Amino acid sequence: MTGKKRIQRYEKFGLILTQAERKLILGGIANLPDEIAESVKATPAKQPIMLTLDDWRELGGHIASEANDASDTQYRNNLDRIFLKIQRLLDEHADGGLLSSLVIQGNSTVKPLVEESVQLDPDCQEIEGLPGSRDKHRGEAWG
Repeated sequence: MTGKKRIQRYEKFGLILTQAERKLILGGIANLPDEIAESVKATPAKQPIMLTLDDWRELGGHIASEANDASDTQYRNNLDRIFLKIQRLLDEHADGGLLSSLVIQGNSTVKPLVEESVQLDPDCQEIEGLPGSRDKHRGEAWG
């Protein structure tokens, strides 16, 4: 498997769709956001439609939803084909901001959880110095 292309959050990247695919999107997809529809309309036929990662995800979601609701098999298959093109495009790209926020920085001074855990007395007796534990002789909570 090849690595994903890293992109910036609002960076646009493109996908070439045929005139028939564009017409299907513009004429058949309900609630398509105006910005996405305008990008599809404004892009010349042989050039890639340029959208952000979020816009491609949103367009793919609208297409998938429309395909799931379609009763006509050919219409559904055409939408599925467009959705797969978008999905392949999304699979090739990664949002650099999202991935970098998931990186966990190592810290050698932090002890593993096991070393920081407290060993409880098996007889539920008092644990010296632990606020809120019960006094084994009186059964009262420490204040």
